[in-house]
Amino acid sequence: MMVAGVLTANLSPLLAVSFAEELDFGIERAGVLVSAGQGGVALSVLAMVPLLPRLDRRIVGAVGACVAAVCLALTGFAGTFAVVLGLQIVMGMGAGLSFASANSSLAYSRLPERAFSIVTITWMVVGSALLALGPTLHDIWPQAGVYLGIAAAELLCVVFISRLPDVRSLPRVAEAADAAMSRPERADGRLSRGRLAAAVSFVGAIALIFVANAIIWTYAQSIGVHAGLSAQSTGTLLGLCQLTGVVGTGITLYFGATDNKMRIIVPAGIALGVGGLLVGISGTPAPYIAGLIAMFVAFYCLVPLLLALAAELDTNAGRFVVLASAVTLIAGGSAPALGGWIVAPGYDWTRLGVVSFVLLIAAVPLLLPPVRAARRAATLKPSE
Repeated sequence: MMVAGVLTANLSPLLAVSFAEELDFGIERAGVLVSAGQGGVALSVLAMVPLLPRLDRRIVGAVGACVAAVCLALTGFAGTFAVVLGLQIVMGMGAGLSFASANSSLAYSRLPERAFSIVTITWMVVGSALLALGPTLHDIWPQAGVYLGIAAAELLCVVFISRLPDVRSLPRVAEAADAAMSRPERADGRLSRGRLAAAVSFVGAIALIFVANAIIWTYAQSIGVHAGLSAQSTGTLLGLCQLTGVVGTGITLYFGATDNKMRIIVPAGIALGVGGLLVGISGTPAPYIAGLIAMFVAFYCLVPLLLALAAELDTNAGRFVVLASAVTLIAGGSAPALGGWIVAPGYDWTRLGVVSFVLLIAAVPLLLPPVRAARRAATLKPSE
Protein backbone atom coordinates (compact mmCIF):
# COMPACT_ATOMS: atom_id res chain seq x y z
CA MET A 1 0.00 0.00 0.00
CA MET A 2 2.84 2.38 0.86
CA VAL A 3 4.56 1.58 -2.45
CA ALA A 4 1.42 2.61 -4.32
CA GLY A 5 1.32 5.85 -2.35
CA VAL A 6 4.94 6.96 -2.76
CA LEU A 7 5.79 5.50 -6.16
CA THR A 8 5.19 8.65 -8.19
CA ALA A 9 7.14 10.80 -5.71
CA ASN A 10 9.99 8.30 -5.76
CA LEU A 11 10.07 8.42 -9.55
CA SER A 12 9.92 12.21 -9.86
CA PRO A 13 13.29 12.37 -11.74
CA LEU A 14 11.86 10.07 -14.40
CA LEU A 15 8.65 12.05 -14.63
CA ALA A 16 10.42 15.43 -14.65
CA VAL A 17 12.65 14.45 -17.58
CA SER A 18 9.71 12.98 -19.47
CA PHE A 19 7.60 16.11 -18.95
CA ALA A 20 10.46 18.40 -19.96
CA GLU A 21 11.77 16.49 -22.97
CA GLU A 22 9.31 13.89 -24.25
CA LEU A 23 6.25 16.10 -23.79
CA ASP A 24 8.38 19.19 -24.55
CA PHE A 25 7.07 21.32 -21.69
CA GLY A 26 10.46 22.60 -20.52
CA ILE A 27 12.13 22.33 -17.12
CA GLU A 28 10.03 24.98 -15.32
CA ARG A 29 6.66 23.57 -16.36
CA ALA A 30 7.93 20.05 -15.68
CA GLY A 31 8.60 21.13 -12.11
CA VAL A 32 5.08 22.54 -11.87
CA LEU A 33 3.62 19.22 -13.07
CA VAL A 34 5.59 17.17 -10.55
CA SER A 35 4.55 19.60 -7.81
CA ALA A 36 0.91 19.36 -8.92
CA GLY A 37 1.02 15.58 -8.56
CA GLN A 38 2.48 15.81 -5.07
CA GLY A 39 0.01 18.55 -4.20
CA GLY A 40 -2.80 16.17 -5.13
CA VAL A 41 -1.32 13.54 -2.81
CA ALA A 42 -1.15 16.03 0.07
CA LEU A 43 -4.71 17.25 -0.53
CA SER A 44 -6.04 13.71 -0.51
CA VAL A 45 -4.11 12.78 2.64
CA LEU A 46 -5.39 15.79 4.55
CA ALA A 47 -8.96 15.13 3.47
CA MET A 48 -8.76 11.50 4.60
CA VAL A 49 -7.47 12.12 8.14
CA PRO A 50 -10.88 12.43 9.89
CA LEU A 51 -12.46 9.64 7.81
CA LEU A 52 -9.91 6.85 8.12
CA PRO A 53 -11.15 5.32 11.42
CA ARG A 54 -14.48 4.50 9.79
CA LEU A 55 -13.11 3.11 6.52
CA ASP A 56 -11.57 -0.17 5.44
CA ARG A 57 -8.08 1.01 4.62
CA ARG A 58 -7.56 -1.88 2.18
CA ILE A 59 -10.44 -0.72 -0.03
CA VAL A 60 -9.37 2.93 0.17
CA GLY A 61 -5.76 2.03 -0.72
CA ALA A 62 -6.77 -0.21 -3.62
CA VAL A 63 -9.13 2.39 -5.10
CA GLY A 64 -6.41 5.02 -4.82
CA ALA A 65 -3.86 2.84 -6.61
CA CYS A 66 -6.31 2.15 -9.45
CA VAL A 67 -7.08 5.86 -9.87
CA ALA A 68 -3.36 6.66 -9.99
CA ALA A 69 -2.75 3.92 -12.55
CA VAL A 70 -5.50 5.11 -14.89
CA CYS A 71 -4.28 8.72 -14.76
CA LEU A 72 -0.68 7.68 -15.41
CA ALA A 73 -1.70 5.60 -18.41
CA LEU A 74 -3.72 8.49 -19.87
CA THR A 75 -0.81 10.90 -19.32
CA GLY A 76 1.24 8.89 -21.81
CA PHE A 77 -1.20 9.81 -24.55
CA ALA A 78 -2.02 13.39 -23.52
CA GLY A 79 -0.77 16.24 -25.65
CA THR A 80 -1.50 19.52 -23.87
CA PHE A 81 -0.16 20.98 -20.65
CA ALA A 82 -3.64 21.60 -19.21
CA VAL A 83 -4.70 17.97 -19.68
CA VAL A 84 -1.48 16.61 -18.19
CA LEU A 85 -1.82 19.03 -15.25
CA GLY A 86 -5.33 17.81 -14.52
CA LEU A 87 -4.27 14.17 -14.77
CA GLN A 88 -1.33 14.74 -12.43
CA ILE A 89 -3.55 16.29 -9.78
CA VAL A 90 -6.08 13.44 -9.92
CA MET A 91 -3.24 10.89 -10.02
CA GLY A 92 -1.81 12.45 -6.88
CA MET A 93 -5.17 12.32 -5.14
CA GLY A 94 -5.42 8.62 -5.91
CA ALA A 95 -1.90 7.94 -4.65
CA GLY A 96 -2.74 9.98 -1.55
CA LEU A 97 -5.54 7.55 -0.65
CA SER A 98 -3.01 4.71 -0.60
CA PHE A 99 -0.45 6.82 1.25
CA ALA A 100 -2.86 7.87 4.01
CA SER A 101 -4.17 4.33 4.43
CA ALA A 102 -0.65 2.91 4.70
CA ASN A 103 0.63 5.44 7.22
CA SER A 104 -2.42 5.23 9.47
CA SER A 105 -2.12 1.43 9.48
CA LEU A 106 1.60 1.49 10.28
CA ALA A 107 0.91 3.75 13.25
CA TYR A 108 -0.49 0.68 15.03
CA SER A 109 2.91 -0.99 15.06
CA ARG A 110 4.49 -1.71 18.44
CA LEU A 111 7.93 -1.44 16.82
CA PRO A 112 7.61 1.65 14.57
CA GLU A 113 11.31 1.88 13.63
CA ARG A 114 11.24 -1.69 12.34
CA ALA A 115 7.88 -1.35 10.56
CA PHE A 116 8.77 1.88 8.75
CA SER A 117 12.25 0.55 7.88
CA ILE A 118 10.87 -2.58 6.23
CA VAL A 119 8.32 -0.55 4.26
CA THR A 120 11.00 1.94 3.20
CA ILE A 121 13.24 -0.85 1.89
CA THR A 122 10.34 -2.25 -0.14
CA TRP A 123 9.45 0.97 -1.97
CA MET A 124 13.12 1.76 -2.38
CA VAL A 125 13.72 -1.49 -4.27
CA VAL A 126 10.63 -1.04 -6.46
CA GLY A 127 11.59 2.56 -7.23
CA SER A 128 15.16 1.58 -8.06
CA ALA A 129 13.97 -1.06 -10.52
CA LEU A 130 11.67 1.37 -12.32
CA LEU A 131 14.32 4.10 -12.44
CA ALA A 132 16.73 1.68 -14.06
CA LEU A 133 14.02 0.51 -16.49
CA GLY A 134 12.95 4.04 -17.42
CA PRO A 135 15.21 4.54 -20.46
CA THR A 136 14.36 1.04 -21.73
CA LEU A 137 10.63 1.72 -21.40
CA HIS A 138 11.14 4.90 -23.39
CA ASP A 139 12.97 3.01 -26.15
CA ILE A 140 10.21 0.40 -26.34
CA TRP A 141 7.39 2.94 -26.48
CA PRO A 142 8.46 6.62 -26.72
CA GLN A 143 6.44 9.01 -24.54
CA ALA A 144 3.90 6.44 -23.30
CA GLY A 145 6.27 3.69 -22.14
CA VAL A 146 7.39 5.32 -18.89
CA TYR A 147 3.85 6.16 -17.79
CA LEU A 148 2.46 2.74 -18.69
CA GLY A 149 5.28 1.07 -16.77
CA ILE A 150 4.54 3.05 -13.60
CA ALA A 151 0.81 2.42 -14.06
CA ALA A 152 1.46 -1.33 -14.25
CA ALA A 153 3.43 -1.16 -11.00
CA GLU A 154 0.52 0.66 -9.31
CA LEU A 155 -1.90 -2.06 -10.42
CA LEU A 156 0.47 -4.76 -9.16
CA CYS A 157 0.30 -3.11 -5.74
CA VAL A 158 -3.46 -3.68 -5.70
CA VAL A 159 -2.87 -7.44 -5.66
CA PHE A 160 -0.84 -7.16 -2.46
CA ILE A 161 -3.16 -4.60 -0.87
CA SER A 162 -6.06 -7.03 -1.19
CA ARG A 163 -4.20 -9.51 1.02
CA LEU A 164 -3.67 -7.11 3.92
CA PRO A 165 -5.72 -7.40 7.14
CA ASP A 166 -8.32 -4.82 8.08
CA VAL A 167 -6.74 -3.01 11.06
CA ARG A 168 -10.23 -2.29 12.42
CA SER A 169 -10.52 -6.00 13.20
CA LEU A 170 -7.43 -6.04 15.41
CA PRO A 171 -8.19 -6.65 19.09
CA ARG A 172 -8.66 -3.75 21.51
CA VAL A 173 -5.47 -1.93 20.45
CA ALA A 174 -6.99 -0.93 17.13
CA GLU A 175 -10.38 -0.26 18.68
CA ALA A 176 -8.91 2.09 21.26
CA ALA A 177 -6.69 3.69 18.66
CA ASP A 178 -9.56 4.52 16.32
CA ALA A 179 -11.55 5.92 19.22
CA ALA A 180 -8.62 8.14 20.09
CA MET A 181 -8.49 9.40 16.52
CA SER A 182 -12.05 10.64 16.90
CA ARG A 183 -11.57 12.00 20.43
CA PRO A 184 -8.01 13.24 20.87
CA GLU A 185 -6.64 12.48 24.32
CA ARG A 186 -6.19 15.48 26.60
CA ALA A 187 -3.26 15.84 28.94
CA ASP A 188 -2.64 18.57 31.50
CA GLY A 189 -1.97 22.00 30.02
CA ARG A 190 1.74 21.85 30.65
CA LEU A 191 2.27 18.58 28.83
CA SER A 192 0.02 19.71 25.96
CA ARG A 193 2.06 22.84 25.45
CA GLY A 194 5.25 20.79 25.45
CA ARG A 195 3.86 18.37 22.89
CA LEU A 196 2.60 21.22 20.74
CA ALA A 197 6.01 22.90 20.71
CA ALA A 198 7.69 19.58 19.87
CA ALA A 199 5.17 18.91 17.11
CA VAL A 200 5.67 22.34 15.54
CA SER A 201 9.44 21.92 15.66
CA PHE A 202 9.15 18.45 14.15
CA VAL A 203 6.92 19.65 11.32
CA GLY A 204 9.31 22.50 10.51
CA ALA A 205 12.28 20.15 10.47
CA ILE A 206 10.76 17.54 8.17
CA ALA A 207 9.49 20.26 5.83
CA LEU A 208 13.03 21.59 5.42
CA ILE A 209 14.51 18.10 5.04
CA PHE A 210 12.08 17.04 2.35
CA VAL A 211 12.39 20.28 0.40
CA ALA A 212 16.20 20.02 0.55
CA ASN A 213 16.15 16.45 -0.70
CA ALA A 214 13.46 16.89 -3.35
CA ILE A 215 15.01 19.90 -5.10
CA ILE A 216 18.06 17.72 -5.82
CA TRP A 217 16.27 14.41 -6.37
CA THR A 218 13.73 15.74 -8.88
CA TYR A 219 16.47 17.02 -11.18
CA ALA A 220 19.04 14.31 -10.45
CA GLN A 221 18.82 12.87 -13.96
CA SER A 222 19.30 16.26 -15.61
CA ILE A 223 22.23 17.02 -13.28
CA GLY A 224 23.78 13.65 -14.19
CA VAL A 225 23.66 14.48 -17.88
CA HIS A 226 25.24 17.86 -17.07
CA ALA A 227 28.00 15.98 -15.19
CA GLY A 228 28.90 14.04 -18.34
CA LEU A 229 26.74 10.91 -18.12
CA SER A 230 24.30 9.73 -20.77
CA ALA A 231 20.58 9.62 -20.05
CA GLN A 232 20.66 5.80 -20.10
CA SER A 233 23.60 5.50 -17.73
CA THR A 234 22.17 8.18 -15.42
CA GLY A 235 18.86 6.33 -15.09
CA THR A 236 20.67 3.07 -14.37
CA LEU A 237 22.97 4.82 -11.90
CA LEU A 238 20.07 6.40 -10.04
CA GLY A 239 18.45 3.01 -9.62
CA LEU A 240 21.68 1.38 -8.41
CA CYS A 241 22.62 4.23 -6.08
CA GLN A 242 19.16 4.22 -4.58
CA LEU A 243 19.75 0.64 -3.49
CA THR A 244 22.62 1.89 -1.32
CA GLY A 245 19.87 3.46 0.78
CA VAL A 246 19.37 -0.02 2.22
CA VAL A 247 22.47 0.69 4.30
CA GLY A 248 20.81 3.76 5.81
CA THR A 249 17.54 1.95 6.44
CA GLY A 250 19.50 -0.90 8.02
CA ILE A 251 21.04 1.58 10.46
CA THR A 252 17.57 2.70 11.54
CA LEU A 253 16.29 -0.88 11.62
CA TYR A 254 18.95 -2.03 14.06
CA PHE A 255 19.83 1.13 15.99
CA GLY A 256 16.81 3.42 15.55
CA ALA A 257 15.16 2.36 18.82
CA THR A 258 17.90 4.12 20.80
CA ASP A 259 16.78 6.57 23.47
CA ASN A 260 18.87 9.36 21.93
CA LYS A 261 17.93 9.46 18.25
CA MET A 262 20.00 12.61 17.75
CA ARG A 263 23.08 10.37 17.62
CA ILE A 264 21.75 9.11 14.29
CA ILE A 265 19.90 12.23 13.12
CA VAL A 266 22.86 14.63 13.33
CA PRO A 267 25.35 12.68 11.17
CA ALA A 268 22.60 11.60 8.76
CA GLY A 269 21.37 15.17 8.33
CA ILE A 270 24.88 16.48 7.71
CA ALA A 271 25.59 13.67 5.24
CA LEU A 272 22.38 14.45 3.35
CA GLY A 273 23.31 18.12 3.12
CA VAL A 274 26.88 17.44 1.98
CA GLY A 275 25.62 14.87 -0.55
CA GLY A 276 23.17 17.35 -2.06
CA LEU A 277 25.90 19.97 -2.26
CA LEU A 278 28.24 17.55 -4.06
CA VAL A 279 25.55 16.60 -6.58
CA GLY A 280 24.69 20.24 -7.26
CA ILE A 281 28.27 21.44 -7.80
CA SER A 282 29.41 18.33 -9.71
CA GLY A 283 30.84 18.84 -13.17
CA THR A 284 32.18 15.30 -13.50
CA PRO A 285 30.75 11.85 -12.66
CA ALA A 286 32.89 11.20 -9.55
CA PRO A 287 31.47 13.88 -7.18
CA TYR A 288 28.01 13.31 -8.64
CA ILE A 289 28.10 9.60 -7.76
CA ALA A 290 29.65 10.23 -4.32
CA GLY A 291 26.98 12.82 -3.55
CA LEU A 292 24.16 10.52 -4.64
CA ILE A 293 25.39 7.66 -2.46
CA ALA A 294 25.69 9.98 0.57
CA MET A 295 22.19 11.32 -0.09
CA PHE A 296 20.58 7.91 -0.46
CA VAL A 297 22.21 6.40 2.62
CA ALA A 298 21.37 9.44 4.75
CA PHE A 299 17.84 10.03 3.44
CA TYR A 300 16.72 6.43 3.79
CA CYS A 301 18.15 6.39 7.28
CA LEU A 302 16.18 9.52 8.19
CA VAL A 303 12.81 8.67 6.60
CA PRO A 304 11.86 5.63 8.75
CA LEU A 305 13.47 7.22 11.80
CA LEU A 306 11.42 10.41 11.44
CA LEU A 307 8.18 8.53 10.78
CA ALA A 308 8.87 6.37 13.84
CA LEU A 309 9.52 9.53 15.85
CA ALA A 310 6.15 10.89 14.68
CA ALA A 311 4.52 7.64 15.83
CA GLU A 312 6.15 8.01 19.26
CA LEU A 313 4.83 11.57 19.56
CA ASP A 314 1.38 10.49 18.37
CA THR A 315 -1.29 10.26 21.08
CA ASN A 316 -4.06 9.86 18.50
CA ALA A 317 -3.14 6.47 16.99
CA GLY A 318 -2.28 7.59 13.52
CA ARG A 319 -3.48 11.15 13.12
CA PHE A 320 -0.16 12.90 13.74
CA VAL A 321 1.71 10.35 11.62
CA VAL A 322 -0.61 11.00 8.69
CA LEU A 323 -0.45 14.77 9.19
CA ALA A 324 3.35 14.65 9.38
CA SER A 325 3.36 12.60 6.19
CA ALA A 326 1.14 15.19 4.55
CA VAL A 327 3.67 17.87 5.46
CA THR A 328 6.42 15.86 3.76
CA LEU A 329 4.24 15.64 0.67
CA ILE A 330 3.51 19.36 0.63
CA ALA A 331 7.19 20.15 1.14
CA GLY A 332 8.37 17.62 -1.42
CA GLY A 333 5.61 18.66 -3.79
CA SER A 334 6.51 22.34 -3.70
CA ALA A 335 10.21 21.60 -4.15
CA PRO A 336 10.17 20.71 -7.89
CA ALA A 337 8.56 24.03 -8.80
CA LEU A 338 10.92 25.83 -6.44
CA GLY A 339 13.91 23.99 -7.89
CA GLY A 340 12.86 24.77 -11.45
CA TRP A 341 12.59 28.44 -10.55
CA ILE A 342 16.03 28.42 -8.88
CA VAL A 343 17.89 26.86 -11.83
CA ALA A 344 15.86 28.25 -14.74
CA PRO A 345 17.99 31.36 -15.40
CA GLY A 346 20.82 29.42 -17.06
CA TYR A 347 20.40 25.95 -15.55
CA ASP A 348 22.80 26.68 -12.68
CA TRP A 349 22.69 23.43 -10.71
CA THR A 350 25.22 24.76 -8.18
CA ARG A 351 22.54 27.00 -6.71
CA LEU A 352 20.39 23.95 -6.00
CA GLY A 353 23.24 22.24 -4.15
CA VAL A 354 23.91 25.29 -1.96
CA VAL A 355 20.23 25.81 -1.12
CA SER A 356 19.83 22.12 -0.25
CA PHE A 357 22.84 22.21 2.06
CA VAL A 358 21.65 25.33 3.91
CA LEU A 359 18.16 23.88 4.44
CA LEU A 360 19.56 20.65 5.90
CA ILE A 361 21.87 22.41 8.31
CA ALA A 362 18.93 24.51 9.51
CA ALA A 363 16.67 21.46 9.94
CA VAL A 364 18.83 19.30 12.21
CA PRO A 365 18.62 21.45 15.39
CA LEU A 366 14.83 21.62 15.07
CA LEU A 367 14.62 17.87 15.74
CA LEU A 368 16.08 18.13 19.24
CA PRO A 369 12.78 19.19 20.98
CA PRO A 370 10.68 16.37 19.46
CA VAL A 371 13.36 13.78 20.31
CA ARG A 372 13.34 14.98 23.92
CA ALA A 373 9.52 14.99 23.99
CA ALA A 374 9.37 11.44 22.68
CA ARG A 375 11.86 10.34 25.34
CA ARG A 376 9.74 11.96 28.07
CA ALA A 377 6.57 10.36 26.69
CA ALA A 378 8.26 6.95 26.79
CA THR A 379 9.12 7.36 30.46
CA LEU A 380 5.56 8.45 31.29
CA LYS A 381 3.92 5.60 29.35
CA PRO A 382 2.37 3.01 31.69
CA SER A 383 3.73 -0.52 31.43
CA GLU A 384 1.47 -2.95 29.60
